[in-house]
Amino acid sequence: MNLTGPPPAWPIYKYQPITTITLSNLSKRKLWASPPSAFNDPFEFRLQRTNSPMGLDQLRLENPHLSHLNDEALVERAIAAYEQEIAKWGIVCFSQRADDIMMWSHYADHHRGMCLGFSHMEKTPIKDAVYPVEYTDDYPALRFDQIWHGEGLARVLHAKYSGWKYECELRRITKDRTGLQDYPGHLSSVNFGLRTSDADQDLVRKVVSTDDTVEFLKISLDPVQYKLNMVPA
Repeated sequence: MNLTGPPPAWPIYKYQPITTITLSNLSKRKLWASPPSAFNDPFEFRLQRTNSPMGLDQLRLENPHLSHLNDEALVERAIAAYEQEIAKWGIVCFSQRADDIMMWSHYADHHRGMCLGFSHMEKTPIKDAVYPVEYTDDYPALRFDQIWHGEGLARVLHAKYSGWKYECELRRITKDRTGLQDYPGHLSSVNFGLRTSDADQDLVRKVVSTDDTVEFLKISLDPVQYKLNMVPA
């Protein structure tokens, strides 16, 4: 997908609970890509009708067998087809931050989990590229004449309600493939939460012990502000 805008600032992070599954994935150096149906926000990946006459012309050009339909019916048919296709795609979400209080609460088992940090790899294949989310109060209009570019599906799939802005989210979207996928870069750090038990920290360290380039850090409470600090673990 071809999105405009600045590239992500590395490292990027993945919040996770510490479970049998995430430890197994960690040992394989893999992350789970979920389908759109698994996301907790009902507004995610909603395709809205186009407001572009060029988009309608493009739809009619590519679908002559639907020429009998009026504009509204044609758009509904196209959206249904694209939504059916998107339902098979795999999405992995990341964050630009490892020290967000809400993210630790929501995605890392109430501060008992971990946050994996990844550094940039120069030769990441374009299909595995990571793009930032655009936060907005309005649904992005779907441009059927630019369906695979920044104003088409790419923009819709990387748009999110502005109330989620604190997540500083990035996404990697893979067509036709959910399940385990490779890391977006080198695993450079493992960050433990405020409440991550010593036992769970030991489990994670054992899984990662074969790679001495990984740095272990732990969250600590700031003494003055509602803020999290990172210290060596």
